[in-house]
Amino acid sequence: MDIGKGGASRREGRLGGLLNIRKRRVTTEISVETTETVSIRRNGPSGVSWCGQCGKDTEMVSLEDAAAIKAVTPQWLAQCIAEGKVHFSAPKQGVILVCLPSLLVLEVPLSRGSQSELQRTTERGRPT
Repeated sequence: MDIGKGGASRREGRLGGLLNIRKRRVTTEISVETTETVSIRRNGPSGVSWCGQCGKDTEMVSLEDAAAIKAVTPQWLAQCIAEGKVHFSAPKQGVILVCLPSLLVLEVPLSRGSQSELQRTTERGRPT
């Protein structure tokens, strides 16, 4: 390595020319796939019941349990029921049972999931 007149260092190759040394930035992307199992202890009415939209007996859960399964608010889920995205039954006045098979195929937008993520974060003290 030679020090030139300006005090800058340079490297000379075999042919006597200057070598340009460049730094290269490497970016590594890591994807992590996780699964989550939700166990719910049922407090309200549920069980196997007739779903008119499915046309068969299906597992039904309360609106609150269904919201917990999908990690959304009961109000948001009630809106999905009103829009016909989720099947339901109302055997008693004021009681809404949600068809579990139709609930499991419901796609929840990320903006809805992030609200529950924030709640989980504050409950556990760290993100899940």
